[in-house]
Amino acid sequence: MLATAYVPSGIELREIDDVYANGRPEVTPDTHFDLETRIPANRVADAFNENHREYRADWMEGVMVIRPREGQVAFLDEPSELTETFEIVGVMNAARRILCQLQPSLCSGVVLGSQIGSLETAGFHDHIRLDPANRPRVIDMLNQIVRQSPRTWNVVTRSQINLSQVLSYGFIHAHGQRTIQQIAGFK
Repeated sequence: MLATAYVPSGIELREIDDVYANGRPEVTPDTHFDLETRIPANRVADAFNENHREYRADWMEGVMVIRPREGQVAFLDEPSELTETFEIVGVMNAARRILCQLQPSLCSGVVLGSQIGSLETAGFHDHIRLDPANRPRVIDMLNQIVRQSPRTWNVVTRSQINLSQVLSYGFIHAHGQRTIQQIAGFK
């Protein structure tokens, strides 16, 4: 619903909770609502937190970020390795550039992924400016993307003994459209 309402947002989702892991879910969430109604941001986060025990929503500089209450992937909190400001076309291209420090092959050659919906709606033509001033974390860089192209960044993780790893990343767009890229070594 956040992506459909064009609220800049992000979610770190455990693999077990990813309803898209085995294709599209059997039941599609209702994303029809009054776009004119405005609800204060803190009320949205508070309502989410009151109704979810495993995840927590917080506002980070204008972006609603939802992460597991326990076992968050450490990678998102690491400093970004980007050192120069640059502009790039496409939200997935911007995310790939940020995630190169996780998997360097993301920045070389062709990367295959999946996309449900139109290229325009999926942000393939959006101009994104990434600015690593003040040495932001990886999560802060992902938030820069969705502040410029309102949608939801999505990182799916798998927990293993005292360690969570990134399995895939991508974006959730309006009306349930998604763009997903698997990380090499995981299926």
